[in-house]
Amino acid sequence: MNPSLGPLLHRLRRRRVRAPEKPLRDELLSIERLEERAKALAARLTVDPAPRHDARDLFPRFADNARVLREAYLSLAEDVHRGEFVTAAAEWLLDNYHLVASEIRDVRQNLPAPTTASSPSSPRASSKATPGSTPWPWS
Repeated sequence: MNPSLGPLLHRLRRRRVRAPEKPLRDELLSIERLEERAKALAARLTVDPAPRHDARDLFPRFADNARVLREAYLSLAEDVHRGEFVTAAAEWLLDNYHLVASEIRDVRQNLPAPTTASSPSSPRASSKATPGSTPWPWS
């Protein structure tokens, strides 16, 4: 046995094995309790009377993002045909661009075209919301 491993093995043998920790347990909410929580959350939400972004602003940006993705795909495909190295992220886009393009087509076909009427704005947490209780994960 390697002499330098002796002290390490000695320390490992002296370690005490911890007892397994108890699993975390929490109360499962009944339907009634879930409804109460949903109502409390809804009461804290209001419709923003002055949204910062109009829904129509999304369409030009979406078209631009779709164009950039297509150009990146075509550029990467040319690199591969020339035998150049591509990164793992580039390989992912090359392998999955058909899925991205399908989603782009679905959005273009299924979302309503922008109208001149104002769209309803997204709910915002009211001033009564407590810190850490933001209802939207992307807020």
